[in-house]
Amino acid sequence: MNQEINNIIDVISGISPALAGGLIRYLHGTSKRGENISIKVLISQLLIAAVVGWWVMGFISSIDYFTGKTSLQGSIIGISSFLAPNILDLVLELFPAIAKKYLKRKEIL
Repeated sequence: MNQEINNIIDVISGISPALAGGLIRYLHGTSKRGENISIKVLISQLLIAAVVGWWVMGFISSIDYFTGKTSLQGSIIGISSFLAPNILDLVLELFPAIAKKYLKRKEIL
């Protein structure tokens, strides 16, 4: 039971920079546009930030340069989650064209 709790604490502490980045991104965007805070949008923004942060955390932990540099890892995770909506917008714009090109090359279309 204690190991399970430790694993949960590790996950939460690992994605906390991502959650902070997502929260800051959301608050920055709403204040910039003069919008009211929406709990639904905030929760979705935090989920996106957490997923991106989790992916980035897994990626950078496999790079020797980042071993033992927890502050640097946290900064990168926070920044990546802050930029997550921009990255998703870019993927949504580029994915149809890339998929179409790939499928044409495979002669599926």
